[in-house]
Amino acid sequence: MSRRPTRRALIIAGIGLLLILAGATAQAGWLFVLAAGVLGPSAGSLVVPHRLKSVGMQRNVARRARVGDAVRVGYRATNTGKGSVPLFVLEDGFAAFEPVHVAVDRLPEGSSAELEQVRIARSRGR
Repeated sequence: MSRRPTRRALIIAGIGLLLILAGATAQAGWLFVLAAGVLGPSAGSLVVPHRLKSVGMQRNVARRARVGDAVRVGYRATNTGKGSVPLFVLEDGFAAFEPVHVAVDRLPEGSSAELEQVRIARSRGR
């Protein structure tokens, strides 16, 4: 699995590099401390694996629907890992519906969370 930094992480790293440059120019030690505080967590996030690998996601939706129909869409998040998973955001970009962002509460070991929404079909095809 490749680990690529997100756009937000690159912006934070750029701010850290600007703080280092400003600290070297102004000879101010407190700017180096700020730079370490900014760069440390973003560099550490590339090394420490996240705990979302153990979360299994499943979407249940009707096989057929017409444009404009109200369709029940069910989501199920299951924690198959050995530890609990902290709060995370479920993002569904299924092409037939508008994109949705849902917060999922902490999942203890072996538990699952279920959500069902009624959504309007907006396009045809997959």
